[in-house]
Amino acid sequence: MNKNTSRPRYGRRFAVAAVSVLLGLLPLLPRAAEDEKAIRVRPAPPAAIPDAKYNWGIFVGINSFKAEGVAPLRFCANDARSLYDALTGPNKLIPAEQSFLLTSDLTGKDEPTRVNILKTIKYACEHAKEDSLILVSISTHGFTGADKVAYILPKDGDPELLDQTAVSVKTVNDFLTGSKATKKVLLIDACREDTTRGEKGVTKEAMTDRFQDTLKAAAGQVTLASCDKEQVSYEDPSRGHGVFSYYILEGLLGNAPANHQGFITVHTLFQYAVEKTEAWCVANRKDKQTPWQYSEISRDIPLAVAPEQPSRVPQVAVVVPPEPAPTKPKPPTAQPTPAPQPPKPVAVLPAARLDPSGNFALDLPNGQKIEMIYLPGGAFRMGTEQGEIVTLVARYRVSARSYVAETPAHDVTLKGFWIGKTEITNAQYRAFVPKHNSGIYDRRLKIDLNGDQQPVVAVSWTDAKKFCDLLSGKTGKKCDLPTEAQWEYAARGGTTTARYFGDDNAALPQYENVMDQAAFSMNTHWTSAIKVDDKFKATAPVASFQPNPFGLYDMLGNVAEICRDVYSDVFYRDPKATGENPLNAIQPSRRSSMVLRGGSWFAYRNEFRAAYRYRTSLSRGNNYTGFRIVVEE
Repeated sequence: MNKNTSRPRYGRRFAVAAVSVLLGLLPLLPRAAEDEKAIRVRPAPPAAIPDAKYNWGIFVGINSFKAEGVAPLRFCANDARSLYDALTGPNKLIPAEQSFLLTSDLTGKDEPTRVNILKTIKYACEHAKEDSLILVSISTHGFTGADKVAYILPKDGDPELLDQTAVSVKTVNDFLTGSKATKKVLLIDACREDTTRGEKGVTKEAMTDRFQDTLKAAAGQVTLASCDKEQVSYEDPSRGHGVFSYYILEGLLGNAPANHQGFITVHTLFQYAVEKTEAWCVANRKDKQTPWQYSEISRDIPLAVAPEQPSRVPQVAVVVPPEPAPTKPKPPTAQPTPAPQPPKPVAVLPAARLDPSGNFALDLPNGQKIEMIYLPGGAFRMGTEQGEIVTLVARYRVSARSYVAETPAHDVTLKGFWIGKTEITNAQYRAFVPKHNSGIYDRRLKIDLNGDQQPVVAVSWTDAKKFCDLLSGKTGKKCDLPTEAQWEYAARGGTTTARYFGDDNAALPQYENVMDQAAFSMNTHWTSAIKVDDKFKATAPVASFQPNPFGLYDMLGNVAEICRDVYSDVFYRDPKATGENPLNAIQPSRRSSMVLRGGSWFAYRNEFRAAYRYRTSLSRGNNYTGFRIVVEE
């Protein structure tokens, strides 16, 4: 690859929160002096942001990058998702159907590549109406290139080829300037840092003059930045957010003062975040972090309705196991040779105590049948316990942050339901979609995924829901995707361990199709492949392995399975996640992420667990994602 001979300056990571605003006619009110001990009297909150139905939002957060040598970041995706949740939805700033989330764990059009980022911003700018608002939030690495241009790094960006692969801040500003929208907000959390570590405050060099000048260059805008020149912005691992971003979120939740109309505005939000960020640094760091504001206008803009009772940002549980204390090496001592041990026997699972008389089969138009297993109602513990996270980190060598979305563990009660004995197969799916093509994996190896008994793949959440609707119409039964609570209840099979068959990887080839040595044989760069062999390089015919105690096949492997719920990293901290028959059932927008459960032939070693949860696109499929159905009483 040809690379620029003049390397961009790799500075110390900083977080620039730049809010660029072209405002309407709302007056900018000075912030009233407050006594922290005084009782704050708030005006009666308005019902909603005026004309919010015309607003647009784009939220980008990138933790991992494709280019070799680019350090991963920790909380960029989390900040983007939290800001998306805070500003998107009914009675909020942006309607769900006009809010787009692009984070590094998504694929397809939701993957934050250079093209996807620019196309999404361009689309919103072209479709925004007069008197509307566009908010663009981008959290990633930031660089000043050899050409003295400020860039933000997309997932597919290369610091050595910034002009060809990165997103110019000026280009984003140009899109916003050309839009008909009269209110424009640009929030950039651009994390400049030493390329060997994905954290802030690593090197001696902080925000450059050139990057700051670019943020100030757009006319008629307000710019808010999380730190001044020669400073850095810090992260708070205990909260799972950048410090400045955390207080921006906290302010939006009602902790920032409201104006006389009951709105939290750009001005009041910034003042709140400044005070809190500076106080955090006094308590936790020797260096200063002084957010700054640059403005050429004297107007303000409402961002949120101030609630009657302010709340806090949901706590992100991050468990970091302590590093072992260094020990001096001891001289070797003679040890008796251990006697050879017999191989570990594979665990034999007890039969589930279910009444098979409740089972039945759904007849399909092409003669296929879907066997359904009845699971009686019951209670179980959903999610991952804090103590278990430490064990998982030690076992799989995967960061504790990977398990945050599975916490806190909580009690759930479900009424009885039927669930498919297997994942939906190609033959079953073609009963309603005769020409469906699950495709092949690897054009060179041409591994066919279209076998009648292989699980259907290359289907989206929308496709799976349509299949359920057609099946309901054909059979007269209430067919649907499982809620993620139903799915986890079924996957656990009455057990309380991370995997229903135990922790011994040697048992995997008998119970689940995983990324193993068969898969490694065709992709030797898959170094995370488990050192077992289940004989299948990609998808296996359903029911090729032993079932779980409930008699269900492939619950933790073969293909990951789409669930009914809309995905949120923090849903488990919502009261509606507990209790009876929980479902995160907000109306999904075009860019919503939906829940994906279970491991697959393509999944990493820590994903073959009943509590593992991830996200998938609403409208796009891939070659490792399928689904199974439920029938409800």
